[in-house]
Amino acid sequence: MSTYFPPPTEPVPNQPFYPPQPYPAMSTGFPPAAAYPAPGYVPFPQVSKRNQLVFVVSIIMIFGGAVGLFINLLALPNADYFAYVIGISVSAYRLLLLFMMLSNVIELLVGIFGVKGASDLSKASLLFNLGIAILAFTGVNVVLSIFVLRNSAFIPVVGFLLPVLFFVGANQMKKEAAVPINYWHG
Repeated sequence: MSTYFPPPTEPVPNQPFYPPQPYPAMSTGFPPAAAYPAPGYVPFPQVSKRNQLVFVVSIIMIFGGAVGLFINLLALPNADYFAYVIGISVSAYRLLLLFMMLSNVIELLVGIFGVKGASDLSKASLLFNLGIAILAFTGVNVVLSIFVLRNSAFIPVVGFLLPVLFFVGANQMKKEAAVPINYWHG
């Protein structure tokens, strides 16, 4: 028995030969009919992909805000001891601690909004405004940490990195939301 099978373009004995026909679109020069929408067709709205920068930074901000809030809550009852060790007044230290706790709560909330809104372009302007707010709070926190606690500038400036990255990602989303949608790609 032979294993040879003739290709479909060769005539098979005792059967009619039908040579391959070109597609109608190839012969007329028009695109195939499937490229045109059916009457009454409404395209789906554009679904944007999730902005990974906003999403990842938001998760880190949630974690950092929760841990910072926990540490500041632990330090609040011992404010007089820590103020004595640092060498500032107790009231100034408590005020700084309350501002840091407020900053941590805002960071936590911005992180939650960022995780929820990272894939929704309609929330791009909200995330952009929240990015400005968290930048402002973190900036004031950096200044207070440097001048009131007399810390080095390294640690507070590193803490300023996440809000900057969040702001950059929100700005990307805002620019993407401003681009008009082209449903027909043509």
